[in-house]
Amino acid sequence: GPGAASTVVSSMAVLGTLLSPLTGRLARILRVEYLCAASLGCAVLGLSLAPTLASVPAAYLSAFLVGIGHGISLPTLLVMIGAAVPSDQRGLALGLRSSVNQAAAALAPPAIATVIGLASASLAFPLAGLVGLGLIMSAVNTERRTPPAVPVDATSVP
Repeated sequence: GPGAASTVVSSMAVLGTLLSPLTGRLARILRVEYLCAASLGCAVLGLSLAPTLASVPAAYLSAFLVGIGHGISLPTLLVMIGAAVPSDQRGLALGLRSSVNQAAAALAPPAIATVIGLASASLAFPLAGLVGLGLIMSAVNTERRTPPAVPVDATSVP
């Protein structure tokens, strides 16, 4: 019922909250860019699996994967933006990042709902996952070609 579903969503948020402070330690093992891409990949996988998991216990798998993506990607993206943008423009860059997140949060649900209405959830969620994967691959490819304005230091990750 609704109570069980809310615990699934809450578990995603709790896991993301717990992982954020550990991101600095993880960034000492992996490059920040790859850590970010891997965490976002977990979120994409969790999103893609969501419609195939028919029981509440199985839905926790999807929620945990999305929680990993959320918890690790935010600090790593902030570090990457900080490294890529001159200090006098960081406020603007971080504000734009926040605006894009808010726009995506507002636009993604109706877009997915439209695809669900036209086809099915089993198509909409994997399709959204493929779009997300394409964006991640594009960002990693861009990151490889563009050296940061300031070297990314794993110790600067919270």
